[in-house]
Amino acid sequence: MNPDQLLIAGLACGAFVFGAVPFAYLFALWIGRVDIREQGSGNPGASNAFRVAGPVPGLLAFLFDGAKGAAPVLARRILLPEMEGEAAIWLDIALGALAIIGHVYTPFLGFRGGKGVATLIGVFAVLFPLGLLIAAVASLIAMGISRYFSVGSLVGVVALSVSYFFVHEEPFAPANLPILYLSLAGLVLLFIRHRDNIRRLVRGEEHSFRRRESD
Repeated sequence: MNPDQLLIAGLACGAFVFGAVPFAYLFALWIGRVDIREQGSGNPGASNAFRVAGPVPGLLAFLFDGAKGAAPVLARRILLPEMEGEAAIWLDIALGALAIIGHVYTPFLGFRGGKGVATLIGVFAVLFPLGLLIAAVASLIAMGISRYFSVGSLVGVVALSVSYFFVHEEPFAPANLPILYLSLAGLVLLFIRHRDNIRRLVRGEEHSFRRRESD
């Protein structure tokens, strides 16, 4: 392997390992003195940390989980600045995907991690910031109306995918397609990861962020 290939391999390993660090679980345990796997929805992610441990652990978890997605992409751009074009975009997406996979299936918690929302946001903060801004506005409006994190997440990821077609003048140009594929993959992943939330929403049993949950 040449030096660039070794560096890419190191970035890939680092993206997965950093993505796998369960920040929501750790901040809730250290600051809130609570195991979020045993309360609320039982999910070791930022939204459940916010509900059962409070806003400080929840917001810290969200920021650090977002950094999981942004850091590998930024590291590639710093360490391999000469890489350009489709190859660079595909590598950025691969690194972001590895961070998301590490977060969702963290080996540190028995391969049961968060839902990937914040980490996906981190990836798009670097790759598609305007689409992310549109998605964030839609998500906040949805959360404000519904009072559910899950509704905001689902509306946001749909808005992200839809915004792609409005932001790009040539959405099916080869150079733009990687971003489209990532947004659609994120859409599918988050709906799969939120399937229990969707069932609870249908039954009227979803956990609201109006109050901290302990059940």
